[in-house]
This record gives sequence, C-alpha cells and structure tokens, in this order.
Amino acid sequence: MPRPTTISVNSENRLFVLLAQDENKYVRRTLAQNPDCPTAVLNLMKDDEYEAVLQAVAQHENATTALLAHLAKSGAEWVRFAVAANRKTSSKTLNGLASDANSFVRKNVTLNPSASSATITRLCEDANPYVRSAAAAHTRVLPTSLSALAADPDPFVRAVVGGSGKTFSKDLDALSTDTNEFVRASVAGNPRTRRHTRESLAVDTSDRVRSAVALVIGSRASTAA
Repeated sequence: MPRPTTISVNSENRLFVLLAQDENKYVRRTLAQNPDCPTAVLNLMKDDEYEAVLQAVAQHENATTALLAHLAKSGAEWVRFAVAANRKTSSKTLNGLASDANSFVRKNVTLNPSASSATITRLCEDANPYVRSAAAAHTRVLPTSLSALAADPDPFVRAVVGGSGKTFSKDLDALSTDTNEFVRASVAGNPRTRRHTRESLAVDTSDRVRSAVALVIGSRASTAA
C-alpha cells in the first residue's frame, strides 16, 4: 500500500488523492485509467508497487514528459511498452527506449509519431524484422534508410519499402523484379512507381501484382518515364 501523501489539493481532487492511496491495487489501477485523473495524482502513483498501475499511468494522456521519462526506467517491460506508445513521451526518452532489450518496446517507438528521424534511422537497422518494417513505415524515415532496406532479407520489410512514398525510383525499379509477389505488388500499387516499371508489372505472372496495377492506374499514378 502506498504511503500517505502530504500533497496539498483542493476539494475537487481530494477523492482522487484518497483513492490513489487505496490499499487495493485494482482500485489504484482503475483510478489511473480514469481519463480525468489529474497529473498531480498520476505523479503520486509513479512508484506504485503494482505493475498494472504504472502501466495505466504511462498510458494516461495527462502524464507529463517528466513522468514518462521516470517510468521509462521501470524494470517492468510492459510499463516501458506503454511509455514508448504515449505520444507525449519526449524524443529523448524514445531514443533511449530504442535500445530496449524488448523488441515490443522498440517497435512501439517506431509507431510513435514523436520519435525523431535519428531514432527511426537507428531502428531501421534493428535485428528484429518487425521493428525494421515499422521503422520503414514511419513518417520521419529517410529515403536513404529505405534504400538500404530495399535489400533487406525479410520480404515483409521490402514490401513496406516498395509501398512507401519516400522510396527512390531506382529502388522501386529494383524491387519490381523481386522474387516475392507481395513485394512486387507493393511496388505495383505505389503511385510513385515510374511508368515503364508499372508497364512491366502489368504483365507480371502474379494476379496479385496485376491487380495492384489495375487499382492504381489513372490520375493517381506517376507519369514519369
């Protein structure tokens, strides 16, 4: 049970403070899940002994960047997982979590719009293909990183590159002859794919690839040769 606090609160928040110190961990977790829970009360629970309470605090939209930075140091991986997913987490904290031992934490960093371009560049080189594929889909990914991932051994990663609006034309050309039909289909459905490449894909042996061409041709497709 948390120790009593001496925090000064107004009458409106007294019930929040009371329940933040409740002896039952499920009550405290439920309080942390309340969307109206004030930041000051969330701070009261930042060192709670129950992991699920900390996870709920880390998920809360009222959590501050300082509180999230504190929770990022938690020994509980699902707490760090929640911190990595919170859009209020600072880019500095996310950069630290990009080195987390847990791949689910690292993947959540790649899904966070607050992650910096430098962090996403690092995660494009991650050992886990699911992390690399998510990094390739981030809005801050660099075309040079996508170029390197165009030769990735994992076809799912290459497929993400093939469908990206940031991928260099030369890499789309190369991926259009990939041995995996899902990769070729991603290139075929990319509006940025050049005309001569799209024409080659229009006669691909795979129905999936030709269907992708059929969906994109017209005003949305690139007219570049």
